[in-house]
Amino acid sequence: MKNKVKKIFNNKIFTFILGGIVFSSISVIAATYFPSGDVTYDNTASGLQSTNVQGAIDELYNSCSKTITSDNYIYFLVNSGSIYGLNLENNELKAVFNNYGTEIEGSSIKDFFVTSDYIYLMVDDRWQSVYRFKLENNELKAVFNNYGTEIEGSSIKDFFVTSDYIYLMVDD
Repeated sequence: MKNKVKKIFNNKIFTFILGGIVFSSISVIAATYFPSGDVTYDNTASGLQSTNVQGAIDELYNSCSKTITSDNYIYFLVNSGSIYGLNLENNELKAVFNNYGTEIEGSSIKDFFVTSDYIYLMVDDRWQSVYRFKLENNELKAVFNNYGTEIEGSSIKDFFVTSDYIYLMVDD
């Protein structure tokens, strides 16, 4: 019985010491944290006013209508015509898509969906179209419009993309 009590007591001491080591390691890791307001940001490519990461995030958040997180990025839809991507690994923010100079210039982007290779854009144009924008080479291609379909004249309210299909929620 005496050995059993001593063994339990020794295990509690071991656990206490191990807990102290783990806790002190966590404290050291937390001490290397840099607030995003202290991390500088080059705003040349994005055209944003902010010069630190937190300011750029706030600027986009306050002007965007939707955000999506995919892989290591957060994507922002800004002013119904531009999509920005924030790389979560290196805090790099860049304009990923802008409808200026494209076939959808003048149309507003109602919604967007991100996959690993593409950004799908639901555009509020004459035909309620869905476009696919390839991230690798910036190729923009119309993949759906409701002209001549059974949903012509209906309003597309939302959409979702899988590897095989585009699903549309229609208000008909």
